[in-house]
Amino acid sequence: MKTIKNTYQKVSEIVDVKEAYNCISAGFTQEFKNGRFTEYHEIGETVLEFVRDCSNTFCNEIATKALQYGNPSEKQSWCVAFEFIKIKHQYEAWVESQTK
Repeated sequence: MKTIKNTYQKVSEIVDVKEAYNCISAGFTQEFKNGRFTEYHEIGETVLEFVRDCSNTFCNEIATKALQYGNPSEKQSWCVAFEFIKIKHQYEAWVESQTK
C-alpha cells in the first residue's frame, strides 16, 4: 500500500540548501493586467511561510514579500533556502502550531 505524504512531511524531508532552493524557485509566473505574480508550488510556499514566521533575520522580509508579490531574485531565493536549513530544527514545533 502506498502512503501519501502531506506537504508538511515533504518539507520535513528537505535535507540540503539546493533542494530548498529548487522548491522556492519552482514557482510559475502568472500575468495580470497590472503586473505579474508568481504562484508557488505548495512545498516552496510552505518553506517561505516557515521562514516568514520563524526567522529573525532579513530573510523574514524576503519571504514575506515573495509570498505577497512573487518573483524573488535568484539571490533572494538562495538566502531564504540557507535560512530554512539553518532554522529547520524549529520546523516540527511550527507545523504543530499551524495544524491546531
